[in-house]
Amino acid sequence: MNKTISIFALFLLISVTTFSQVTTSKIKGTVTDSKGEVLFGATVAVLHIPTGTTSGTIAQENGKYTVPNLRVGGPYKVTFSFVGYTTREVSNISLILGKTTNVNATLAEEGTTLDEIVISSSKGKIFNNDRTGAQTSITSQQLKTFLLFHVLNQILLD
Repeated sequence: MNKTISIFALFLLISVTTFSQVTTSKIKGTVTDSKGEVLFGATVAVLHIPTGTTSGTIAQENGKYTVPNLRVGGPYKVTFSFVGYTTREVSNISLILGKTTNVNATLAEEGTTLDEIVISSSKGKIFNNDRTGAQTSITSQQLKTFLLFHVLNQILLD
């Protein structure tokens, strides 16, 4: 009986390893600025040109990124962007089964000035100094009664 179970387990293990083959690839790399400093939070978008499928990620604290589970082949286009920097595209990337393709990017600072944002407010007719919202008035006698019931409840529960 043990021999039969062992043989069955061996066939099961072989079939699992046979069917669990790698069918994808990945792209990884580092995003930096023109001074060589990493751009934490830079957006990386990967486009599979033939199907229009997009995948993406954000560069980590060390500027590195990884986009896994990509279809083998290509061509792919990788677009790098970050606020205050020019967008960079790398095209004609082909992926090999089970291999990692390294695509690094250096982004140049862009001389764009962000527009001013003005926030203003005014006092509405509904709110005034006499109306402060929901309220409940509790007298000192009601407070004493509440505390007494609370203490009695705690004694009875213990």
